[in-house]
Amino acid sequence: MAVCTYCQHQWSRKEIWLAGWSKNGRVCVNCGERQYISSPTQRFLTAGYISWLFVLILPFAIYFYPNKIHLSNKNEGLFDY
Repeated sequence: MAVCTYCQHQWSRKEIWLAGWSKNGRVCVNCGERQYISSPTQRFLTAGYISWLFVLILPFAIYFYPNKIHLSNKNEGLFDY
């Protein structure tokens, strides 16, 4: 499961789902720091930040592959390394 990069709080599927749809990331409910879906995870889930592939794959990925979702403490672009 995804964990906060600051406090190591394990995020729920719902929190990950909400972070996946937010362009500005989500605030960790435990420490209050903003978290974003990491660039490698964005590349894993989709061919672009907003695409139909993203819409179709994200629910499947969050439900069946929660260990593949990673968070970042900065807003990374799709191809940032």
